[in-house]
Amino acid sequence: MQTPYTPEQRRIFPYFDGTAERLGDPLEIQMALGAACPDLGRHLKAVRASATVPADVRAKLAAAEGDGPAPVAVDLAAKTYESVKALVAATRTAFGVAEVTADAAAPGGFRGLTSAECLDLFARFMAYVAELEAAARPLASSPGSTDSSPAA
Repeated sequence: MQTPYTPEQRRIFPYFDGTAERLGDPLEIQMALGAACPDLGRHLKAVRASATVPADVRAKLAAAEGDGPAPVAVDLAAKTYESVKALVAATRTAFGVAEVTADAAAPGGFRGLTSAECLDLFARFMAYVAELEAAARPLASSPGSTDSSPAA
C-alpha cells in the first residue's frame, strides 16, 4: 500500500509572497480561496467580462457618458471594482500575503504584494490548476464498434 504524501511533498505550487519564495499545496490553496470568497466564481466571471469588453464598445460607452457616466458603464465599473477587491482579498488570505509596505530591512525596501501582484498570483494559480486538471484527465476512449452483427 502506498503511503500518503507528506505535507512537504504536496507543496508544489511556487509563488512569491512579498518576502520570500514559497511552495503551496494546490488543494489547500484552492480550498482556502473558496472559504475566503464563497462567490469566487461570480467575481472571476465579472472580472473576465470587463476585461473582454471590446475596445470599440468601451469607446461607445465612454462617448455615451456625456456630462455623466452612462449607467451601463458605471454598473460595469462598480461590479469589476467589487470583484477585483474580492479576488485580491481572497488571494491574500489563501496565500498568506500581506499588503505591500515599505520595509528598509526587506529586499528591495518593500514587503508584501500590491493588488496587481495579487491578481497576477491568482491568475497564475488558476492557470496552474487548469494545467493539473488537463494532465489528470483520462484519455479519450476508443469509439464503440459500429459494425452490425454478422448475418446468420
